[in-house]
Amino acid sequence: MRIKIQKLPALLLSLFMFLSIMSAAGLSAEAAVKPALVRKSIRIVIGETAVIKVKNAPKGADITYKSKNKSVATVSKQGKVKGIKSGTAKIIVSVKKNSKITKLTCKVTVRSMAAGDGTVRQKPTNEVRWIDRVMLPDFALTLYETLEEAIDGDGYNDYLIDDEYFDLDGEDVPSSGKPGDFIRRSETRPDGSVFRHAGILVTTTAAAGADHDYISNCIKAVHTAFKRDHPEAFWLLGRWQVRFRENGTAYYCYAIISKDEGKSEAAFDMRRTDFRADGSSAIRKAMARRDRNIKKILCTIPAGADRYTQIYYLNDWLTEHNSYNVKEGGYTPWYATQCISALEGLTGIYGPVCGGYTSAFKGLCDALDIPCVFVHAREPFDPDHAWNYVQMEDGEWYAVDVTWNDRRNLPANRTRWLLVGGKAVIDGQEFLVGHPAENPSGYSGVASFTNGPVLSSGSYPESLHLSYMDMPKKLAPSDSVAMMPVLLCGADTAYLYSSTALPAGLVLNPDTGRISGTILDAADALTVTVRAVNPSDPADCAECILEFPAVTNPKPLSVPLYHQRQGNAVPGLFDLSRTNQSVYCR
Repeated sequence: MRIKIQKLPALLLSLFMFLSIMSAAGLSAEAAVKPALVRKSIRIVIGETAVIKVKNAPKGADITYKSKNKSVATVSKQGKVKGIKSGTAKIIVSVKKNSKITKLTCKVTVRSMAAGDGTVRQKPTNEVRWIDRVMLPDFALTLYETLEEAIDGDGYNDYLIDDEYFDLDGEDVPSSGKPGDFIRRSETRPDGSVFRHAGILVTTTAAAGADHDYISNCIKAVHTAFKRDHPEAFWLLGRWQVRFRENGTAYYCYAIISKDEGKSEAAFDMRRTDFRADGSSAIRKAMARRDRNIKKILCTIPAGADRYTQIYYLNDWLTEHNSYNVKEGGYTPWYATQCISALEGLTGIYGPVCGGYTSAFKGLCDALDIPCVFVHAREPFDPDHAWNYVQMEDGEWYAVDVTWNDRRNLPANRTRWLLVGGKAVIDGQEFLVGHPAENPSGYSGVASFTNGPVLSSGSYPESLHLSYMDMPKKLAPSDSVAMMPVLLCGADTAYLYSSTALPAGLVLNPDTGRISGTILDAADALTVTVRAVNPSDPADCAECILEFPAVTNPKPLSVPLYHQRQGNAVPGLFDLSRTNQSVYCR
C-alpha cells in the first residue's frame, strides 16, 4: 500500500489563528484581574519592619504608599513599613496606570515587645488553623511560612529536608537581614571554643535583646502550631532550638542544626536520628512512600462519593488495617505517633497510637480538600489523647476519633465515634465532657489554642448516601463495564434507580442500580447523575455524580516502516518534514 503525505498550509494557518485568538483571550482575562494586597493586615513590633506586597498590578503601574498615622508606623517609597510605637495605622496603597487609580488599604498593628507579661495570647475569634489562633507579630508569621516552604519537597528552600542545610562543615552563609533567610555561622568564644550553627533567621530587630522572653514565646507558639497544622512532616523531632546572638545587631535564629565544639555533647539536629545518616535521600524516599500510601487509600473510595462517604471510607480503612500499638517494655517507637504508621497499616508493636491515627486522618482529608484539624487534650486522659474535627458540607464541624473507632479486639461499631456532635451522649457522657478540646501549647508563656472551630451540638444527621464501585479509569470501544452501587446509612429497602444519559452501550438496571454493558463508540467525557429513591418514601433518596472518562479508540498498531531509496527498501525513520514520500507497511 502506498501512502502520500501532502502539505497542509490551510490547517497550519487555522491553527495559528486559533492560538492567536486564545492568546488574546488570555490577555483579556489577565487584564480583568484587579490589583490586590498579598496581605491586608500586618502585625509587627516596635522597631520591626515588614514589606507590603501588591499582586496583579498592571505592568508599568505607579505604586505609592502613604501612612495615615506616621507616629505609629512609617512606610517607604518601596512599601517597607516600620513600627514606631504601639497602636494601629492604615497604609493607603495607590496603584496608578494611565488615568485609572486603584486604592488599597493595609492595616498595620504595632505592639511593644515589653507590653504585658510577654505571653502570646489567643485571638478573640474561633479559627481553623492553629497558627491563626494566636496573635503574633509579622516576623513570627514569616517564620511559620518559611517552615511550610521548608517541608514541601518542591526543591526550593527545602531547609528541613536537604543535606546542604544540615552541613555544618560548609562555608558560612551570611544573612541579608531578611527574616526567613537561611544562615550558617561560626562563632569563636573568648575561651577559644567554637560554636557552629545553621538555621532560619527569625528577626534582626534591634530591640530583640530587650524582650528575649516575648520573642522566645512567639517562636514557641509558631513551633506548636506548625507541628499540629503539618503532621505530615514526620521526620522532624518534637524539640527545637533558638539561638540569640548580638554582633552589632541583635538577632534570633531558629536553629535546625548546631554544635558546640567546646562541649562533648553531640550536635543538635531537628531531624530524627533515623533520617540523619542518609540525609535527604532517606527523607524523600519516606515522603514518597507516605504519598503512595495516601494515594492507595484514596483509591478505595467509591466513585461519586460525597464528603460523608469519603470520611466513612477513610475511617474504615484506618480501623480495618491498623490496630492500636502494643507497647514492648513500656516503650512506644516514635513512628507510632506519626502519620506514616497508620498510613502503612501496622499492628502489634508497630501499630499507631492516637497521634498516628489523627495525623494520618488529617493528611488524607487534606488530600481530599476536606477541612480537618488536629485536636489534642491531656485531661482527662492518661496519657494524652488526640482526635480530629472535620467540617461537613452543611458548614458545621463534627468530631472523628479514629483511635476509639479502632476496637479490633473489642466488640465495637467502627462508626461509633464518627462525625459526633459536642452534646452527643456516648456511654452516658457528652462528647465534649469526655473529649475537652484542651489544645495545650506545652510551653509557658503561650496560651492554649482553644479558640478553634466550634463543634456542632448534634451529630451529623444520618441519611442515604450513594456511590459506585469499579469506576473505569480509561474507556475504549468494546470495553466491558460493570459497576455496583454502594448505599450507606440506608434502611433495608428496595430502591429504584435512574440516571441521566450514560455512555453509549451502557445501561442502568433500575432495580439493582447496576451499570453494565459494552462501550460502543468513541465519545467525549461524560458527567452522569445517578439517583436512588425509596418508592414508599420519596424523601428517602440520594444521588451521586459520576465522571466517565472520554472514550478513545485504541492506539493504532505499530508496524515497521520502510522508505524507498534508489530502488531499495531501506529500514529507517519516516521523515514527516518531507512530502510525497513512498511509505510501505510490512
